[in-house]
Amino acid sequence: MKNSSKKLLSVILVLSLILPGVILAVGGGDGNPNLKTPQDSLKRWRALRVGAFIHWSPAVLNHLPTHAGERRDIMKQFRAEKFDPKEWVQMFKEAGFKYIVFTTKHGDQVCMWDSKVSDRNVMNTPMKRDVVGELVAECKKQGVEFCPYYNQVLKHDKERMKEITENYGPFLAWWFDQMDLDWTHEIGTDFYAYIRSLQSNVLQSNRVDTPNDR
Repeated sequence: MKNSSKKLLSVILVLSLILPGVILAVGGGDGNPNLKTPQDSLKRWRALRVGAFIHWSPAVLNHLPTHAGERRDIMKQFRAEKFDPKEWVQMFKEAGFKYIVFTTKHGDQVCMWDSKVSDRNVMNTPMKRDVVGELVAECKKQGVEFCPYYNQVLKHDKERMKEITENYGPFLAWWFDQMDLDWTHEIGTDFYAYIRSLQSNVLQSNRVDTPNDR
């Protein structure tokens, strides 16, 4: 393993040890008797015990220095020529991680998959690689669970959830964060039910029905 990868792993290891304590599967739908947490999936999740959260998107460019007055266009500058999903997954697996959670879309609003429902996606950057697709395929090869993370969920994002599930699923769990500003319990319950309609046994983080200030 390369020295840079070892350093990265040591940082991720410390951060990732907290992940098993994050609550899953108690989202808005749990108030509906027809949408109780799928217990078999919950048992699988708990048996995995340790996973890694990969927080990576074009927004990483915003942390790099710029010249005075320069404005950075992350969509035009994101190249990531050294992205190697095989090395990434192998690194986590060798360290004992049983699953990874990857930022399919974060605050920069860039979809990290080959999306047909959003032009703001990784295929429209200089990188032009389906990051989610490549990571999912490599996880399947190496026996590591892939769980999608999706930030800043809006009510009209359902078609994106459908696209990701149909093209890259099934998944053990979805991680949602930062819901729409006018999100309500009723919207959360409907969203929870919709995700379960796409995949009946999938787990969801409790942010589906948790106010953004918690």
